[in-house]
Amino acid sequence: MERNDGNAPSPSDYLADLRRSIDEIDDRFVKLLAERFDVTREVGQLKADLGMPPIDATRESQIDEKARRLAAENNLDADLVSAVLRTIIDTVVAEHRVIASERSESD
Repeated sequence: MERNDGNAPSPSDYLADLRRSIDEIDDRFVKLLAERFDVTREVGQLKADLGMPPIDATRESQIDEKARRLAAENNLDADLVSAVLRTIIDTVVAEHRVIASERSESD
């Protein structure tokens, strides 16, 4: 049985509050991810228009270095953050390949 002295939330209430916070963070995370993909789709269109390759290894390396630095500054596992961004970048590159392919087919 949970005890509550009237001042502090019960453990189950506190857990529910924490889970609500996680849900709100997840909502913001997904919205930011959607915003990022909107921008990267524009990048893909521009790259296709300019005849640039879908992959930019230098840019990917810069993103990874920055992510690892930010992870360390925020007490996060740099490998985890890098892996998450690697998954995102791989998806972006795949989309850029599709955009480039569609562009070359319409020429």
